[in-house]
Amino acid sequence: MPRISDADRARNEEAIRSGMGRLLPGELPAGGKCGVKTLAAEAGVTSTSPYQQLCEEFERRLKTQRDEGEAPDPPGRSDRTA
Repeated sequence: MPRISDADRARNEEAIRSGMGRLLPGELPAGGKCGVKTLAAEAGVTSTSPYQQLCEEFERRLKTQRDEGEAPDPPGRSDRTA
């Protein structure tokens, strides 16, 4: 797999953070689920694997919201369970 530039990595990380900022409050795409697959699509990245720390942050925040009864989508609708 080719290495991406630092600038591209920074742009991708910002896009992922921006996606989290939309998905966690409930701004889901039509038919979308609040999960890592939707996050990748929202960020425009083909894989979130190189950004595992951000995925873990997303899943922690999503779990906290669900535990507090503030889930952005109904239980069981996530495209990846934590």
